[in-house]
Amino acid sequence: MTNNTRVKTILILTAIPHGLRLDKEIRSIEEAIRRAVKRDSYKIVLKTAVRPQDIRRAIAEEQPQIVHFCGHGLSDGSLLLENDAGKDTPVSAESLASLFQLHADYVECVLLNACHSAKPANAIKDYINNTIGMNQPIGDEAAILFATGFYDGLGYKISSKQNIFSRAFEEGKIAIKLEQLTEDTTPVFYQKPNITPINKSNQPMTQATIPANKIISLAFTKVLNQKVNKFSEAAQEKIDELHQKICDKLKDNPRAVKALTAVESGSKEHLEKLATYLGDEMEEDEEFANSVQALAREINAGRIPDEGRITQNNYDNARGWVTTVDGGTNYIGEIHINESDA
Repeated sequence: MTNNTRVKTILILTAIPHGLRLDKEIRSIEEAIRRAVKRDSYKIVLKTAVRPQDIRRAIAEEQPQIVHFCGHGLSDGSLLLENDAGKDTPVSAESLASLFQLHADYVECVLLNACHSAKPANAIKDYINNTIGMNQPIGDEAAILFATGFYDGLGYKISSKQNIFSRAFEEGKIAIKLEQLTEDTTPVFYQKPNITPINKSNQPMTQATIPANKIISLAFTKVLNQKVNKFSEAAQEKIDELHQKICDKLKDNPRAVKALTAVESGSKEHLEKLATYLGDEMEEDEEFANSVQALAREINAGRIPDEGRITQNNYDNARGWVTTVDGGTNYIGEIHINESDA
């Protein structure tokens, strides 16, 4: 979380209403900021009927900390804008990610309040610390409620241990749920992976930090029956150890226990919540963080490529983990965990 006290800019971009109540969403955001305890910490800049080039210029000129898009999203993850000829034009998730890569120095959060926007949000998170999208179509009322709750949450005083955007995200979901709508699981929150780049020089390199969401994924592979056969027997024992260590650490947090219970019952939807709770504990307890990181590295080193037989494991300072499979060498790298295994 950024702790500086300067005024943060919220850049709201709207495009092609086509029946959407964007005026109500904007008004809700403005009202949420006005009534916030920290209202003097934010200013709102509004750009309407944006075209692709308008978005590029607006972000560069305003240098916002928060970018909020409201409009239409297509099923392939594209956002629908208007071109110079006044016709609808889709902007792909990959193009949006490339755009935000240029502005990673100051943009702290991107909120895409549009249908099917989880894909671009997931792509953008490679460059921006906090991103939010929708994993399916979302109704007008739910979208407005989420925006209202999110900006209410952004204006509250919270513990210094909390990620302000994660906290605001949960507030937005609760705002939907309190109105008895079933779309509270539609918004999804992503955080930028914290993985150390591979060192191409001959200098010794530190072992990479594995993000909390990847550690959770490893710890619950058996519970969710996810590719357990991709690990050696020794690695599967470490999975059990990591799983127990996380459960023991989170047992005094009622919300975490609720999420743990849901995951143990086979719910994949609560993995992100567990990752948030785990991340908080790792940030607070360095010894615990180091222990779960070490276990996760050992587990990852025990992956069996192409169902082969592991005959040797070792950590090479020049290349990271090296796993020998039936006489061949497989470079694992600095713990680069495949997205498909999450």
